[in-house]
Amino acid sequence: MKKIKIIILASILVFLAYSAKIQPALAQSTNDNFDTSLQSSYTVSNDENTFVEHIITIKNKTPEYYIKKYSLSVSSAAISNVQVSSNGNSITPKTQAGKTSTQIDIDFPDVLVGKDKTRRLIISYQNPDLSRINGKVLEVNIPHMANPEHYNMQKTILHTPLEFGLPNRITPEDYSYEHDNEHWTLTFNNTQGQGVSAIFGTEQIFNLTIRYHLNNPNNQPAITQVSLPPDTAWQKINYQQLEPQPRQLEQDLDGNWIATYYLPANQTTEVNMQASVLVRTEPINPELQPEPKLEHTATQKYWPATDSDILTLSQELADTQAIYDYTIETLDYTEEELTCEMERLGAKKTLETPHLATCQEFTDVFITLARSKKIPARRMVGYAHSENPRLRPLSMVTDVLHTWPEYYDQEKKAWIPIDPTWGDTTQGVDYFNQFDLNHIVFAINGQSSQFPYAAGAYKLAQQETKDIQVEFGQEFIIGEPNFSIELQPEKMLQTVQIPGAYQLKIKNNTGSAWYNVQLQTQVPEQITAKLPKDSNQLNFLPYEEKTLNLGLYNKKQWLPQTVNWQLSLTTAANENLNLTEINKNYEFTSQTSGPLDRYQEPIERFQNQLKQLCQPPAVYYCLAGCVLTIALSTGGLLVLRRRREYRALHRQSQKPEEKS
Repeated sequence: MKKIKIIILASILVFLAYSAKIQPALAQSTNDNFDTSLQSSYTVSNDENTFVEHIITIKNKTPEYYIKKYSLSVSSAAISNVQVSSNGNSITPKTQAGKTSTQIDIDFPDVLVGKDKTRRLIISYQNPDLSRINGKVLEVNIPHMANPEHYNMQKTILHTPLEFGLPNRITPEDYSYEHDNEHWTLTFNNTQGQGVSAIFGTEQIFNLTIRYHLNNPNNQPAITQVSLPPDTAWQKINYQQLEPQPRQLEQDLDGNWIATYYLPANQTTEVNMQASVLVRTEPINPELQPEPKLEHTATQKYWPATDSDILTLSQELADTQAIYDYTIETLDYTEEELTCEMERLGAKKTLETPHLATCQEFTDVFITLARSKKIPARRMVGYAHSENPRLRPLSMVTDVLHTWPEYYDQEKKAWIPIDPTWGDTTQGVDYFNQFDLNHIVFAINGQSSQFPYAAGAYKLAQQETKDIQVEFGQEFIIGEPNFSIELQPEKMLQTVQIPGAYQLKIKNNTGSAWYNVQLQTQVPEQITAKLPKDSNQLNFLPYEEKTLNLGLYNKKQWLPQTVNWQLSLTTAANENLNLTEINKNYEFTSQTSGPLDRYQEPIERFQNQLKQLCQPPAVYYCLAGCVLTIALSTGGLLVLRRRREYRALHRQSQKPEEKS
């Protein structure tokens, strides 16, 4: 919504009108000559239309001034059924719709003169841009007002359908509530110009369909990697399909799921993925809050955190809230028609041309200023649901994505997502203290300002294909964990079995990740089983296979002995997903070696020799020899780098609203 337009006619003071933002001219005269109160009520219906009623009570404090004209600008071009009355008498307003707003002009037919005379002005209309029902969630966003000091009293009343219950998140938090047979009624007795942002519902479910186009135009086999949508603290992924499955799936330090594919020569491989995503306002996977690294405060290509001008600017900003506010106040969402070929400006150039900002620039500026103050920050790339491209600009026509920042809160020990882009384009909705359920993370850029690329970036040259489809889902189902385990003896030179030495291959056969998986062995009394130290806290990504070294040693017998033993695999409970602890046992028959002490000294000696071998320059000679051997034996293997001409994360937008 927009600020009020005020008209002065000769010596007659024309009072300001209300919208979401009010900024009166002759403010001192207004305060001196009128007592003004404002009550705004918003009644949300199940068809996503909101009935708005503003009751403005204006009391003359002097006999000299009175109101002749009233103007109201509402930042929606789609309002309808405008009704106006003054002291019970209907008035026909003049309305004019623009591209992004509607102007309402009111001429009063009467003159109300005299001290203590009071005019009660009521303006009502239907506004489709204040509420949205998405899947299982109702969102209400009422932007704030500017210059709240010009009102003696401000009261906001919100009516919402009974079936959505009370809000799960709401700003401000000071309100009273009651309900009847149809609505919950939330009353904010003195908002002091603050807007109201509310989320009714605790979770959202999405269904994803994604394609990756991997091309190898060379005459040799090649290796390439792609980033798959991962679990985060706030979202849970369950893959129903991932074909073909990657040769390897691993997690990097930022939490990305990096899939490795081997591509035949002169062939294109299409990877198809179908998944459901659960997003919640409270953490689903609390363990996925990695401690920040030094890289999360470092300078990067688009984040010049050590630039002298950036350092000077950041010193004037106290904290992350101040950085967020500065980013919104300084940058303007671009009015240009956005395309995939638009240049990513980076923070430095954006601050020089603040009127050309898109989601990338809002994100880059916040991250750069945060890092310059040694506040860890990173970039999230993905999908954000929007049905209003003006208030929440987004276009998925050709998979042009959205991006937003996260910063690390040292007190909460958590990465906190925010969205300064939408905080700007919605003209005051609080995306710093209250994140929504519309964002899905595809990739995390922390150690690098560019990599890894997100889904939607893996396209064939000269082809514009829509590779991402997102729909709301109704149910998020995770089946029980399903692991297959294979025990293979270790062999010297691929021929001679090493007594008691085995490789334990464990494969996750499900499309869900499992965390804090524990392995425990149950062996006869005279047998010792050795597993890696971290075998009590293993994480398995979807379809991931891990290979662990296992040693079986006989405490008493020097000769190899055949024994029966069990391996138990326990998946941890997750109350957030209603998952109970599950334990499964696997039976094995294996041969042991002699007592462990007999082999301890030569094992340690071998390990020390191996460490020395792995120090430069010896490691370089070894690696060079290995690469040469592989190249000669296989005819060569290319490592394909992911395309650098990454699609710019820009979104189609109409002309943004003016700022107050």
